[in-house]
Amino acid sequence: MPSLQQALDVFLLVERRPQTQLQYRVTLQAMVRAIGPERDIRLIRFEDLLDYQSHLRQTRKSSTVGGYTAIIKVFFNWCARRAYIA
Repeated sequence: MPSLQQALDVFLLVERRPQTQLQYRVTLQAMVRAIGPERDIRLIRFEDLLDYQSHLRQTRKSSTVGGYTAIIKVFFNWCARRAYIA
């Protein structure tokens, strides 16, 4: 299975509108750095994502955290469809 960074690299190959692609790249790359780019995607736990979201709440507006959370959900749903995660 791919690392978190490898999964993100493939996810970002999907063609999207430029602004959407930029927002996905910025938001998800920050998450990858925080969780660990070399971590096996299957080993990322729900608690890891809650910890990251808690960190975001300390540094971002709640509306921004909501937008980031939506992007993170899109990414992990895509990972599930690709069978990277259950």
